Amino acid sequence: MFKYIRLLFVMGIFIIWDYFAWMLPYSRHPERYPLELRYKKARKLVLRLVRACRIDFHIENQEYIQPGQVYFFVGNHLSFYDAIMILAVNEHPVKFVGKIESRKYPFVGRVFRSLSGEFIERDNLKQELKVARKVEASLQNHEHSWYIYPEGTRNKDPYAPMLPFKPGTFRIPLNTKTTIIPFASFGNFRPLSFKINLRRFPIQIRYLKPIPYEEIKGMTTIAIAEMVYARLQPEVDALRTKDVDYIAEITLGKNKKKSPKGKK
Repeated sequence: MFKYIRLLFVMGIFIIWDYFAWMLPYSRHPERYPLELRYKKARKLVLRLVRACRIDFHIENQEYIQPGQVYFFVGNHLSFYDAIMILAVNEHPVKFVGKIESRKYPFVGRVFRSLSGEFIERDNLKQELKVARKVEASLQNHEHSWYIYPEGTRNKDPYAPMLPFKPGTFRIPLNTKTTIIPFASFGNFRPLSFKINLRRFPIQIRYLKPIPYEEIKGMTTIAIAEMVYARLQPEVDALRTKDVDYIAEITLGKNKKKSPKGKK
């Protein structure tokens, strides 16, 4: 609870100011404002939140992302705030596909809408196809990269295997001949958890080797989903292993700080 009181004290005035200054107008009429401006405002607030939450990012293989190219990013989903963390590590505008419930999330929903994110209504095939066509048009026009979580919902147990990937997710890169970049993440479920309080919060993001269209050409979406899952799961497992070391280092540092001077 103390963590939330501190965050409210540190971030409250900024969130209230930004909510009325740009979140409301940008989310209601995003077409009236350049995406670069909307993204810059959102990312500035997110970076302030990252500092307030005492988050340390550990990012690997970001060099796979080439400037001026558009990609279809797919990753594991562990937290309501996964997309917010992606904003923090991407300097240039990217867009997201999320479930329709995300619109109601405090702060996240407004940010999503202000950035013209797309929301999928599960069990509504017509609406899902409409969203897919919008994303396909954006990729074909070489406008923006897109992030999506093919599990379809967050995995409530961060130490369990990933949930099955939805094959329909991969129809978009197949239809648009877009390079897929899988990414594994871990630790993003901790910073805003009521039950976890640490001196620092490590979040790992590891980008995997890009999968060009030539590699998936002629494959079914089911086969693509299985292939990407098979490549991503071991990387998530590897991040869990590294996470143990990060947490141990943070805990040891905290204990050393508490130790009386001159004693080990």
